[in-house]
Amino acid sequence: MLNHLLTILTFLLLIAAVQMYNKPVEEGFRVLPSSPLQHININYCPQTYQTIQTAKGYTDCCSESMIDGKCPGKTFCTKSPTHDGVPTCIQAWRQYYTDHGKSKCPSTMPNYFEDVLNPRGRKGCSVSKTTPDGKAPSNPGQKQCTIYANEKDNYSKPDSCYIEKERLNTKCPVVGDQRPTAEPFILNNQFAAFQCRYRIEPSLPTDCIDDKSYTRYINTFTPSAISSLPALRDTKFCSTLLSRRQKAIEEQRRLAEEKRRREEAERKLKDAQNVINQLRDRLSGFLRRFRR
Repeated sequence: MLNHLLTILTFLLLIAAVQMYNKPVEEGFRVLPSSPLQHININYCPQTYQTIQTAKGYTDCCSESMIDGKCPGKTFCTKSPTHDGVPTCIQAWRQYYTDHGKSKCPSTMPNYFEDVLNPRGRKGCSVSKTTPDGKAPSNPGQKQCTIYANEKDNYSKPDSCYIEKERLNTKCPVVGDQRPTAEPFILNNQFAAFQCRYRIEPSLPTDCIDDKSYTRYINTFTPSAISSLPALRDTKFCSTLLSRRQKAIEEQRRLAEEKRRREEAERKLKDAQNVINQLRDRLSGFLRRFRR
């Protein structure tokens, strides 16, 4: 009986140990038990963290100076084997790049890159995976975008990752079987708005400007032009495209109906003229016979 209880107790302790090992830790950066970016190989502390040697002999990355052999602040990672729920630095950085890729990168360029030791270095996203140090795309020839340090550049630079994410979220109006993809409209080397293009049809609008992106551009760069938005909305904005196309179609129908009525009236007039000419000819023939 005692052996049976010991077996059960040992089994329960093993389950508890596995659960503790797999429990996520959140200390400064979100760190999960595993990360898909297995190629990232960074084993140093964040620039704003200090390397400390704890009383237990672990080499940790701490947000503050060590007190009594412990980290009094947040522990980002350890250069030692994982301990007390603290991930290794390689694990932590892999999760850092994974999380930033999900939150900051467009789905067309999902791989985040950054030189974590250089705050002024370029940050961005790419089609190709990052180099093992995370600093750059592994294939510079593939498409990439930039995450700028200030909002204005993120809103205006043509290669901004923010603009690419917004492009993917911008839906063009559906016109019949046409479902175009939004395209950036560049004005004076700056992103101004997204535009939607449709196949050319006589007398019908064939493109439009996304309201939201263009309004943000006006508010950010040319607030004095805000008064022009109502007029532009009536002639160019995507929000009015369907109504403008409907009006154009109705106008086409009206003109076609006018043309049909005019042609019908002209035909009837011609027919009437032909009848009159025939009657005149008959009358002339009768008079000639009568005079004889």
